[in-house]
Amino acid sequence: IFITSDAALEMLNSGSAYFVDSTLIRNEDSRIKHHQLRIKGAKYLCIVEITNTAAIGQTTPWPTLTQFRDGMIKMGLPNDGKNVIIYDQTGIGTAGRGWLMLKYYGYPHVYILDGGLPKWTAEGKPTDSGEYDEVCHDPVDEAKYQLNEHREWRVFIDEMETYVSQRSNGDNTIAFWDPRPLEIFQLGAVPTAVNFPATVNLFNPDKTVKSKEEVKKLLDENGIRTEGAVVTTCLRGVYASLGLALQHYIGNHNVRIYTGSWEEW
Repeated sequence: IFITSDAALEMLNSGSAYFVDSTLIRNEDSRIKHHQLRIKGAKYLCIVEITNTAAIGQTTPWPTLTQFRDGMIKMGLPNDGKNVIIYDQTGIGTAGRGWLMLKYYGYPHVYILDGGLPKWTAEGKPTDSGEYDEVCHDPVDEAKYQLNEHREWRVFIDEMETYVSQRSNGDNTIAFWDPRPLEIFQLGAVPTAVNFPATVNLFNPDKTVKSKEEVKKLLDENGIRTEGAVVTTCLRGVYASLGLALQHYIGNHNVRIYTGSWEEW
C-alpha cells in the first residue's frame, strides 16, 4: 500500500512509475501549489473534477467508469501495467482517495508515497516547478485504457440503510469506521459510526505511516475492528478511502467503503 521515498526514487530513475498528485486542500488552490512544486514528472489528479456530475448534493461523488476513463485519457495516465505512485502535498491528506480511485478501476500497481511531498523535498529528491499543459494531446491507444470496475469494494445507500438499522438494533456483524479528524466528524456522521482519526493517530510526525503492528494495536485499542467486516465512511468519501487503505495495510481485506458517506446520507 505505502511505498518509501527511496523505493519511489528508484522507480522514477528507471522510468517504471507514473507519479500523481491527488491533493485537495480545503480553502486552498491545490492545483496552483502543484504547479509551484511537484515531484519530477508528476501529473495532477483533481478529485473534485473526476466525479459523477449527475449526482446531486455531493462535492466528490464517485465517478462512473466512463467518467473516470475520460479523466485518465485527459491526464495521459494509461493503465499499461506500470507502477503508479500517488502522493499528497501535505504528507498524507487525500492521497488515499487517489489510490482507491485507480485501484477500484483496475490499475494493478498503485502505491501511496509514504511521507508525501514534504518528506520527498526534505530529502532533496527531484522536483519540478512551473506551469505545464495538464491535458495530454497524444493519440489515444484504446488498449491502454481498458478498465475494470470493482463494485464489490463499495457499499451503496440502500445497503447502508440496512446496516445502520441492524447496528441500531444491536447487530454488529458489520462495523463502521469514520477516520476523519474529530472536528470534521462532529459536522455530522452516519449513525453508529465510530470515529478514530487516522491522520493524527496512525502516522508519524514526518507523515510516514506507523508500523502495521502499531496501526493494528491503536485501532484495536480505540474500538475499530481490524478483523472481519468493516465499512469505512466519512464526510464525502475522501478520509474513508484512506481508512480502507489502512485496513488493507494491516491485512484486513474484508473492508468496503461507503463512498457517498455523510453528504449522501
